Amino acid sequence: MNLFSLDGPIQKYGTILFDMIILSFLWVIISLASLGILMGPATCGLYYSAHHSIIHQSSSTLKSFFSAFKRKFKYAIIGWLILTVVISVSIVALNMIKEDILPSILFPVYVTVIIYMSMMAPYYIALTTMTKMKFKLLVKYSFFLSIKHLPTTILLLIIMIVSGMVLYLTNYITILILPAAIGLVASYLITDKASTQYDFSLLEPEEDESINTI
Repeated sequence: MNLFSLDGPIQKYGTILFDMIILSFLWVIISLASLGILMGPATCGLYYSAHHSIIHQSSSTLKSFFSAFKRKFKYAIIGWLILTVVISVSIVALNMIKEDILPSILFPVYVTVIIYMSMMAPYYIALTTMTKMKFKLLVKYSFFLSIKHLPTTILLLIIMIVSGMVLYLTNYITILILPAAIGLVASYLITDKASTQYDFSLLEPEEDESINTI
C-alpha cells in the first residue's frame, strides 16, 4: 500500500485530523464570541458533524455543523442555559455553605445536582441533535439513558474530567482538537451504541438534507 496515495492512511487520518481541528475551532470561536451563550447550539453542531462527517463520512463537515446548529438552536440553547444556571446556583450555594451562610446538611444535595446535571448533559445533546423530541421528552430520556447506561455515563464523565486536566496542563493548546475528540467518543458511545437499543423512530428521528451532500 502506498502511504501517500489518496486512499492511503496518511491521507485518510490526515483528513480526519483536519476535520477535527475545523470542528473544534468553530466550537471555540462561536462559544467565545457569544460569551458562552451559544455553546449549546455549537455543541450540537459539533456532535452532529463529528457523527456524520467523521465517523460515518456521510456529509461535509461545515454543512452538517451549521445545519445542526440552525435546526437545533431552540432546544440546544434552552438546555444549555438551564444547565448553566442550575450549576452556577449550585456552585454559589456550595461557597455559601463553606462560609457557613447555608447549613452544611445541604452540601451533598448541591454536589449531587452538579454531578447529575453533568451526567445528563451528553445525552441531552445527543437526543437534541439526533431526534425531533420536544423539551420534556429530551429531559425525560436524558435522565433515563444516563441511569440505564451508567457505565457509559461514568466513562463520559471521566473523559470530560481528564480532558479538562489535559487542557489545563497543555495551556489550552489542545482546545483545537479536544472538543471534536470528545464529540467523536460521545457520539460513538451514545448514538452508535447506547441509543441503538431503543426505537427512537417512533419519536420522529431527525433527517438532515445535507447528509448525502458532499
